[in-house]
Amino acid sequence: MVNLRSSFPVEPSAVVAPERNLALSPAEGVEPIPGYLLTEKIGAGAYGEVWRAKAPGGLDKAIKFVYGTIDDVRAKRELNSLDRIKEVHHPFLLSLERIEVVRGQLIILTELAESCLKARFESYCEEGYSGIPRDELLDYLSDAADALDFLYEEH
Repeated sequence: MVNLRSSFPVEPSAVVAPERNLALSPAEGVEPIPGYLLTEKIGAGAYGEVWRAKAPGGLDKAIKFVYGTIDDVRAKRELNSLDRIKEVHHPFLLSLERIEVVRGQLIILTELAESCLKARFESYCEEGYSGIPRDELLDYLSDAADALDFLYEEH
């Protein structure tokens, strides 16, 4: 396997923004990678923030900004995970498209998922339903099982 950490130059002078522990300041209209314009914050978790971005050609992509700098524990864990998953390709798994280190911060570019179960649930509730219909949930469960079987058998 390729060691991703050694594939990217790291600027030791990167300054980390203390409020979010991000070297960069993602915001609507910012272009963290040339050609990729941030349009909307999708969410945040323990490892970073995820933003919707317009890519060259007008395609929507997801960009994850990993908290801290490339030398932080979170970034090292992400790099280890990326090193293992970068060769995995399956129709039910989002594809990893690009890995960058910008001003000392790890940035991960992937295809953008169309939606999530929470959004589908909320949509059905707004329409007066008690939740996602059983058949639709079973389809999602079947797709997830196929992807897990693939990961188990192939990787």
